[in-house]
Amino acid sequence: MEKNLTLEEVQKIVESMIRSMDFVSITTEALEEVDMPKGSNALVIGHRAVPEDHNDPYTQRVKLIVHPVDGEGHLDASRVLMIDPRNVEIVEDEVQEKLDQILEQDFAAKDEEVEPDNNVLPFKPVDAPVN
Repeated sequence: MEKNLTLEEVQKIVESMIRSMDFVSITTEALEEVDMPKGSNALVIGHRAVPEDHNDPYTQRVKLIVHPVDGEGHLDASRVLMIDPRNVEIVEDEVQEKLDQILEQDFAAKDEEVEPDNNVLPFKPVDAPVN
């Protein structure tokens, strides 16, 4: 029999979920090969469900789409990575606020605005089957 969750339990789950525009910290050394060492930060810009296995496209796992953040807190918008959420944790509130401020300052300094196209990925996921 399934357990019914209390409102407090549901709220705790929802608060722990990683959302777009959250900054996360890398918790594994496995991403060092893509220049994302353990402890570095990234900005989540979206999520994407991708098949876990090429033979079963219906068993999927949600991956995070991120931009790396350099050591000074500036976004590297030239790089987009798709990573497993098991390899990150949400940064502390103080760190989130600091990185949000740096992000706002960086984009306020830019002369032109770019409208994101949320329906198109600028890359092909490596672990997804190609049609």
